[in-house]
Amino acid sequence: MIIKDKNIYIKSLSSDFIEDSYVNWMNDKEVTKFMVSRDKIFSQNDLVMYVKKMKESHSSYLFGIYLKDNDKYIGNIKIGDVDTVKKSADIGLMIGNKSEWGKGYASEAINCVVDYAFNVLKLSRLWAGMFKINYGSYKAFINNGFKEIDNSRKKVSLEGKLEDTLMLEKENILNINISIEARMTSSRLPGKTLKLINGKPSLEIMVNRIKKTKLVDSIIVATTTNKEDDEIVSWCRENNINYFRGSENNVYDRVLKTHQQYNTNIVVELTGDCILLDDTLVDDAVKTYLDNKYDYVSLADPFGMSVQVYSLKTLESISKDRELEYQDMEHVTPYLYTSGKYNTYIKKVREDLMSSEHLLLLDTMEDWCVIENVCKNFSNFDFSCEDIADFVKDNPNKVDKNKFIPRKGLS
Repeated sequence: MIIKDKNIYIKSLSSDFIEDSYVNWMNDKEVTKFMVSRDKIFSQNDLVMYVKKMKESHSSYLFGIYLKDNDKYIGNIKIGDVDTVKKSADIGLMIGNKSEWGKGYASEAINCVVDYAFNVLKLSRLWAGMFKINYGSYKAFINNGFKEIDNSRKKVSLEGKLEDTLMLEKENILNINISIEARMTSSRLPGKTLKLINGKPSLEIMVNRIKKTKLVDSIIVATTTNKEDDEIVSWCRENNINYFRGSENNVYDRVLKTHQQYNTNIVVELTGDCILLDDTLVDDAVKTYLDNKYDYVSLADPFGMSVQVYSLKTLESISKDRELEYQDMEHVTPYLYTSGKYNTYIKKVREDLMSSEHLLLLDTMEDWCVIENVCKNFSNFDFSCEDIADFVKDNPNKVDKNKFIPRKGLS
């Protein structure tokens, strides 16, 4: 595993390749001055066993730090004491090569492990302990957004003197945002985004149903710069809903820039077709993502109940090392679940309740008739997925009008 920054990269250390420089660093009093192990003497075998122990551990991750331009090994950084319940861990850092001190490499290495800890290990909190007089280390952590923990200072003996130590921490502010792709220029059902269903605009129905989610920070309507979508923007402004305007034809670019604009960490991607989406399904998808180490989670089927969850960094990676293809621009995420490069989880939703032959998305006039029939059955729009399933079972003749409509999609 390799994680890159501007000038350095980090990769997992192997006990098979313990360099002499590592042994020299660990026995250099200037290098180890602020480390817990500063009074110990280390042999090469000691370090081989230590690295092997880290490799076999389920609660620690040890990385070497290397310069990108010449692959020079300059130090180590560790994520340790991982608590999977509290979702926390500590960071330990050593730039062993003294000729590379003061060049900002420690700060870059910290940035790499923060990214790994928050986005791969899905941790919520990182902390680091240090001596107050270790200014270089302190500055490197502060540059990465770490803050001093109140009342964490205490005196520790160092070279015969009592010195202040302190604790720094950084919390993973998830900033989980929903984007709803919406436009007025649908070829199959023009104006569908604001088309009235039982007296309410379809977008309003959808937003009100999903805004009850407990795990999402905000909802953003991702619409286009087409003048016909001014009406969507007006609706968003009137209802105090966040919005972003981007490319009409490159949906990938629109979704990407939406979440970059709003500093999203975790993307919850929805389409404006899914107006009857249940808020509990959104939370289910988000929780599945947060509780596991997936790069991409999709809850799909029946049509009209689709949720996709992934990180902004994962979304950015689609276009990082390759040119976008038509399917990327049209459907945004197919590369994530077809390339084999990502850890994905795709689950069909509530098959015990509803068959996928019942299409509850809004894409054609026939769909509108089906959804109108569903909504008219209830006194308000606050009905659940189970309520819809009961209605479908009891009234099959009211939900089959769109059953044989050809659908666009991935082949």
